[in-house]
Amino acid sequence: MSASDRLPVPAGPHWGNDAGLPDGHVWDSLELLTWAAAHTRRLRVATGILNTIFHQPVALARRLATLDRLCQGRLDVGSARSPARRSSGPPASGTASSPWP
Repeated sequence: MSASDRLPVPAGPHWGNDAGLPDGHVWDSLELLTWAAAHTRRLRVATGILNTIFHQPVALARRLATLDRLCQGRLDVGSARSPARRSSGPPASGTASSPWP
């Protein structure tokens, strides 16, 4: 089972809900995966994309480690630190670089 951590937000005032996104609350992906892991024995649980910018790093690490232990290693995590964007060239002088594109 896979759950995404993306927040559904309108693209602009012209946006219509053609995709059928929930109008009410949106489930927390890690809470949903914890529930699924607790009710199954063999199902792998995975985050489609876990946006790390929305989480405090130490708390997120603890939550993921706890879930992984509770589901006996059935957790797969995909993460992202920011929206997808590509840089065309080296980082500007004085900025940190990352090994990830």
